[in-house]
Amino acid sequence: MAEVTFNESHFRRANHTVGAASILYLWLPESFWGVPKLVIPALSITIMTLGEIVRFKYGIVFKGLRSHEGSQISSFYWYALAVVLLLVLFPVEIAAPCIFLLAFVDPLAGETRNSGRPLLAASSPFLCFLLGILIFAIFGYSGKLLVIAATASAIGVAAERLHIPKVDDDLLLPILPALYLVMASWYVSLPAFDPMLIGGLI
Repeated sequence: MAEVTFNESHFRRANHTVGAASILYLWLPESFWGVPKLVIPALSITIMTLGEIVRFKYGIVFKGLRSHEGSQISSFYWYALAVVLLLVLFPVEIAAPCIFLLAFVDPLAGETRNSGRPLLAASSPFLCFLLGILIFAIFGYSGKLLVIAATASAIGVAAERLHIPKVDDDLLLPILPALYLVMASWYVSLPAFDPMLIGGLI
């Protein structure tokens, strides 16, 4: 019988893609029995924060963490923080595609860059850029808005390669394009997005 091995990089990337389902939050009514739905992201990030505190206090290391994350905030936490910030602080037409950028562009970057194939590794930024444009197109960025989509995608791809001490690209990749889109929305109307349409995307 073949031995089943645990591939930590594939585990992390699988978690990234599953995170796209977080935009199901957009489907939820504004409150449940008088309790606002904001309780969900607030409780989620609180639990994650407490988990990180416990991990640091007791030196807990779990599968899926990269070697340098044993002594600093984990990428899982940065990912959760980015998703919560997008869902809570940004309008739907910005939050939804930027969450998808994080969920799909980041894993593609890792897989292609570390593929061991020189040509594929060299084309990694371009492939990620194209995927980013496709994601924005799915969310209604078309026509003249494709220029904005291309710029946001390029910012996301560049953010994935940034190395800022103590700050993970899982935060930068979606948040920097989101901030750019906020500024772009001051001058042009971004596509209205109906959360009910996402059923066909997940």
